[in-house]
Amino acid sequence: MSLDTLLKNTLMHLYYDSPEVTSALQAIDFTKVNRKFKEELFSRISEEDFYKIDAIFYSEEYLRYRDALDFASMAVTVDLAEIIEFTLTQNKGEKH
Repeated sequence: MSLDTLLKNTLMHLYYDSPEVTSALQAIDFTKVNRKFKEELFSRISEEDFYKIDAIFYSEEYLRYRDALDFASMAVTVDLAEIIEFTLTQNKGEKH
């Protein structure tokens, strides 16, 4: 990912559920703030470390890792729903 779009993309992801904010972010010129963002970023992590770690997120291994987590999480949703339902039922029974 380009560092010139990293800040904007990160903010867009954080505020994806707020159309007003994402609309405002789309309209902003990030040129000046990107310079400060890079200075702040690289004062906390070396450029070499940043790019080494950033490359992991675009690797085939990371995609398999993400898919494994996502699909394993989806696979247990029914189990989780049953546990939650049981817990809620128990809690209602205690209140009466």
